[in-house]
Amino acid sequence: MTSPPAQTEAEYQLDPLGDITLVVTSPTEPERHLRASCKTLCLASSVFKAMIGPDSSFLEKHSSRMNLVDDNFDALLLVLRAVHLQNRLIPFNISAEKLFHVAVVCDKYDLTDSVMPWTEIWIRNFKDVAQTSRYERWLRISWVFQRAEIFEKVTRRLILETEFNPAGNLVTEGGETFTEGIPDSVIGMIILLTFGLVTDGIPADDITTHRHDLIEMLLNLVRGEFDKYRLCVTNETHVCTLPRSSYSSLTTSKAAQCDVISLGTLTKYLMCWNIWPDCQASAWKRSPATLMRSLREMSHYGDAIVYTWSNKGHPKDTHDKCSPKGRIIKAIDTYFTNIVVCCKLPGSESDLALPVEIEKEEL
Repeated sequence: MTSPPAQTEAEYQLDPLGDITLVVTSPTEPERHLRASCKTLCLASSVFKAMIGPDSSFLEKHSSRMNLVDDNFDALLLVLRAVHLQNRLIPFNISAEKLFHVAVVCDKYDLTDSVMPWTEIWIRNFKDVAQTSRYERWLRISWVFQRAEIFEKVTRRLILETEFNPAGNLVTEGGETFTEGIPDSVIGMIILLTFGLVTDGIPADDITTHRHDLIEMLLNLVRGEFDKYRLCVTNETHVCTLPRSSYSSLTTSKAAQCDVISLGTLTKYLMCWNIWPDCQASAWKRSPATLMRSLREMSHYGDAIVYTWSNKGHPKDTHDKCSPKGRIIKAIDTYFTNIVVCCKLPGSESDLALPVEIEKEEL
């Protein structure tokens, strides 16, 4: 199919015999006019029917003009051309950015069903949308157009990468917002699903609380490590994995040094992350995924002299297993083996349950 001709004012005649002019205004774009059919608009959209339909109580019902404010004009024009069956002027391929604005328009005016054949064509041209630079926009696209497979992939990434910016807004690690147009229950579920919970609705005020709980769970792993070393002081024992049968005054001293190095390493990282000494979730401003990655990437000093010893059959054993990093990673892997994304998409009759297997390298 050839590309549609360049736009002219005449092309804004969606219906040359139309009985209403849509005046599209935006702070960033010039005023545009679209000549349209009231009956077509009412058939396609419950919103337009409420505004200009025969039973409408709005003033627009008695006017031949209707103002549409803050809409992306190109997206609105594309959608209304589809509604008025101007198919020859509609491209088979559009950008992801334009598709996002189309979703916004369809959501605002309840036009999703009316343009469904076209959205099916546009969406199938995109692959691996969850790996794109502006992947968060696909959350709204998939929500509006009921694309469960895309919703699952994008939600999977958002579960791991959501954080709050200094203004208190929920954003991706790249600082992009994604909550506009998405019900609070869905946004809250992005946080809650990390716990494997399912709920019908979560107030927006609770989102911060549930994110806090996830970070608190991760920090509990760290606190548990500190508790191990605290008990060692009380019980005069060691976390060090040096075999007890090898204990002597020398090896006991090395085991003590091992514990000191491990504890010091853990303390150093917490200080670098600005969550020492209290280890409070409120002190962590980044995403849960960033905290998980930080815990995974901690260094340990298995090649240090104090970390080696001679033992029968093991001429040079190391203290690699003594590092708190290994225990923390094992706990994370056990907890995040599987996350089930459950969400009711618009128009679905039952909850959509999508198994999401988290890759270890994503954490």
